[in-house]
Amino acid sequence: MTARASVCNLAARTLSGPDGELIPDRRVAEMLERCGYVDVAGHLYEQTDDPALLRRTGSDDRIDQIRVSGPLAPALRSYRLLDTPPGASDHHGIPATSTPTSSTPPTCGTTADLLGYSNRRK
Repeated sequence: MTARASVCNLAARTLSGPDGELIPDRRVAEMLERCGYVDVAGHLYEQTDDPALLRRTGSDDRIDQIRVSGPLAPALRSYRLLDTPPGASDHHGIPATSTPTSSTPPTCGTTADLLGYSNRRK
């Protein structure tokens, strides 16, 4: 992490690594993925091999991201980072487009279903 990060950001967004170094805390992103949410940039990167999609938006990580529910992923068409106007924010704007094509509405499960827990009662 850089010296530019505020103490609050360091406390809220990092973990202590094995050697005491600060590393990005990716637990929330990992849980969203486990629950079926798709990283738009990662999904489109897998289709296009465009490295610009995975460009860092923080000092050492992709801070600014969009995630969608799994059923929406096939409809994704584009994603890009906005860098202008310079200095407008410490975050990037991210326009993304999709073209829904399925006539079947997505279904939603419970959190327990998504996490793989059994909800059976005897």
